[in-house]
Amino acid sequence: MPRTSAAAAAAAAAIDDAFASVGLRAPRGFGSLLRDALRLVVAEPPVGDPTSELTETELVELRAAGLRTVVPADAYTRAVSRTTARMAAILADAGTVEETAKAMGVSGARVRQLLADRALFGVRTADGWLVPRFQLQSGSSLPGLRSVVAALPVGLHPVAFHTWFTTPTGALRLDDAPVSPRDWLASGGPSDPVVAQAAAL
Repeated sequence: MPRTSAAAAAAAAAIDDAFASVGLRAPRGFGSLLRDALRLVVAEPPVGDPTSELTETELVELRAAGLRTVVPADAYTRAVSRTTARMAAILADAGTVEETAKAMGVSGARVRQLLADRALFGVRTADGWLVPRFQLQSGSSLPGLRSVVAALPVGLHPVAFHTWFTTPTGALRLDDAPVSPRDWLASGGPSDPVVAQAAAL
């Protein structure tokens, strides 16, 4: 068995074991989902030592300010692992163009047009577009979503969008309690304050 095939088989077995340990069966395609998530998180080869691009003077100044200039060997891998787990969760709760079209009661062409117009936030994978479901409510996109997505910086990472969109903020309040931009829009709140936040990301 070629080395890459052996590695893939070992990875698939590890996934199966992880699900089996909690009494579940690994869903079909979960390995591909993880690969997509990793590719979306690691866009470029990692820099072995991030401090290697700093001058000695810069390093001295950082140390004088009390900042660490020695990066643990596994720091990058741990950061990638955490972000990949979040990316995988977003992809796992996303629909294909066809699935999204069915949920919204429109054609696939309409969903593609919404993605092209930046009226829906999509994630492009090796197999095509996926549309995270947290943007939808009762078979349609959230009220005001079109303006919010259009205001997002081009190329904003899906994890960054999800984190901001679903995290309560003191700037948006319902019954004097902080709510997330998503919950604000879902409640029928005006989109203007959310659009302003989106543009500032």
